[in-house]
Amino acid sequence: MKKMNLVTEEKDRGIILTKVPPKKPYTKKMFMSQTELYLKGMKGGFDKIEMGNKIIQKGNILRKQGVPRSEVISMIKKANQNVNRLLRNRAKRDYNR
Repeated sequence: MKKMNLVTEEKDRGIILTKVPPKKPYTKKMFMSQTELYLKGMKGGFDKIEMGNKIIQKGNILRKQGVPRSEVISMIKKANQNVNRLLRNRAKRDYNR
């Protein structure tokens, strides 16, 4: 049986218990989208060290869930390739106008 957090709310007459569902697990798809977002930020002018640290923090969340280190690194490399392809295509589009 899963544990549910209970939050109490006071209404006009009495106390009502509200069930709060547990947090959803952090998925590989979520990691990829956030990594691409942080990489776009790195290449767009945000602080590279801060964005790199955020990627590492999110990778550590996956590692705690049992994803091997090599897989996390390959996902980061794949996200970097996706962002580079996006920026290259955007530059070509702007140049052809």
